[in-house]
Amino acid sequence: EEETSLISWRAHAGWIGEIQFLSQQNEESNLLLTASNDKMIALWDLNLSASSGKRMLPKQVVSMAAHDGGIFSMHEVGGVIASAGK
Repeated sequence: EEETSLISWRAHAGWIGEIQFLSQQNEESNLLLTASNDKMIALWDLNLSASSGKRMLPKQVVSMAAHDGGIFSMHEVGGVIASAGK
């Protein structure tokens, strides 16, 4: 039997070093943080979607360049994000 992922998309230009669901969410939200070797931290809403051809993908809510080099570690608690990069 072929296995399929629940959701898969190209979130960054580089490899992803960390991924974490936001610690404090309300009942309507499903927010995911990603940190990547492309220097970016991004917040995604898995309940909203953006069209990419025939597939519906998570919508990027916000992103920011957090370091001068790639990010290899990130942790979020109570809306505060700590990250480490090159």
